[in-house]
Amino acid sequence: VYGFPSPYKWEIEFVGFNEEDFHKDIHAYYVDEGRIRIKSADLLKNRKDLLNTILHETVHGFNSKVFSENVPNFWYDEGTAQYVSHQALDFLGYNTADLREESLILVNSCKGIDFSFINTWSPSKSLQDKRKIDCGGRETDYLKLGQAYSYFVVSNLAERYGKDIFRKFNENSKILEIGFSADYSILNNQINYLLSKSAGEETTNFFYSANFNVLKVSDSGSYFDSVITGKPIYTEKEDTNFLVVYFVLALVAVIIVFFVLRKVKKMLK
Repeated sequence: VYGFPSPYKWEIEFVGFNEEDFHKDIHAYYVDEGRIRIKSADLLKNRKDLLNTILHETVHGFNSKVFSENVPNFWYDEGTAQYVSHQALDFLGYNTADLREESLILVNSCKGIDFSFINTWSPSKSLQDKRKIDCGGRETDYLKLGQAYSYFVVSNLAERYGKDIFRKFNENSKILEIGFSADYSILNNQINYLLSKSAGEETTNFFYSANFNVLKVSDSGSYFDSVITGKPIYTEKEDTNFLVVYFVLALVAVIIVFFVLRKVKKMLK
């Protein structure tokens, strides 16, 4: 799915009742360098749900090798964590219909909601946002809705452009040496740019339909490319400036040689 082997030797730490993390709202999280922390109470879950949690956090670990450390957890990271963990469970012979439907039912019940919040959504920020949302009589919060909508977007990406688009995304990000930004507006454009390259067609209209604010890749110029890759803008003017500097340096060198030869000639006389 990802196009590269496991990047870590994985370590799962179970959080005991007496630890501070046990009493936080989140049940599991990826730390770094292959470390995953899960509440010990989650051991009471059925085997499929526990495996889903472990696989979900493992995908976050894989994503950490693609995105730089300064990139916040966001919709693509969360959506792929859900989508790929479901794919892995399918491969292991588990029925994941209930896991998929849970997210899709929540999204469908919130049809009247402005989903443009996904542009700057992140689980860490949502944990601090205690506002409740009424979705057709069903009360939820921005953490659960953001997770559900992230899965909705990623699963639709896979359905429309093929499951291997995520592998191609990772390959292209490495080939193009993309320096992913911590700025959500730039980050979303980087994701769209790479997915367009990976799909072999413009994905911008898909992003528009999913309530994202991104630029069309086909309309991009040198400034857009510089923002996406994090590399300096390259222009013909820079070529001209370089030639001027080269000419001046060459002229100075010729003058120096001329005076040195003249001085040597006088000495010989």
